[in-house]
Amino acid sequence: MKEVILALRRLQEIDDQVRSFEEEYQEILERLERYRTVRDRMGDDLEAKKQDLSEAERLIRDQEEELKVAKERESKAKSKLSTAMKTKQYIAAQRELEQIKRVNTTREEELIQLLEQIEINKKTIKELDEKFQTLKEEIGREEESYTQRLGELKEKIGSVEHDRQDCTKRLPREIVGRYNRIKRARAGVAMVPVRNERCTGCNMMIQPQLYNHIMRMETLESCPQCSRFLFTPEELIITGEVAEAS
Repeated sequence: MKEVILALRRLQEIDDQVRSFEEEYQEILERLERYRTVRDRMGDDLEAKKQDLSEAERLIRDQEEELKVAKERESKAKSKLSTAMKTKQYIAAQRELEQIKRVNTTREEELIQLLEQIEINKKTIKELDEKFQTLKEEIGREEESYTQRLGELKEKIGSVEHDRQDCTKRLPREIVGRYNRIKRARAGVAMVPVRNERCTGCNMMIQPQLYNHIMRMETLESCPQCSRFLFTPEELIITGEVAEAS
């Protein structure tokens, strides 16, 4: 039975390795997904700002064209004022010119404000684009590194799972089946050591008679509470406590 217990311990060690590799694998995938989400969001934000800038520049071109036409109207109004012969015509021409000037002044001020805002937006976009390019490079390096690590983990998982198959072949089928059922029910841990006369899986106090059976390693014992297989830690064997218990 000692050989069975040792084989089960090895099986648990293998499963712990597999779980550790799989957890790291999943963690890397999630980290890469977070990186890509940040990158994509920044890219979308940058693209939206570029589109807004393009629309603002189109608006400026339209306003510049409108202002050009308005200036021509102002010039014509000035000519009309200078050729007015009668007082009534002069007053009417003067009012028209003043109104056109007011409108043009407002347009010029709006155009200046828009041009200033566009310069600010261009600077913001330039800074954001630089940050985006830096982020893409950093993520690219991370992806390369993590992709390599993912490949390594796949190989390790495959190798360890091969060891697991070899290990299960050395165990009775019914014990392997029981082990797998416990593992599924107990978060991947089907076999735990006994320390200070307690199950380290659930911390239940082990009765003296059962504890002695576990220490002798003559029978395969389970925790009455959590059902995990129990074994004697190596340090107890080394110190001779097992022999004393017998």
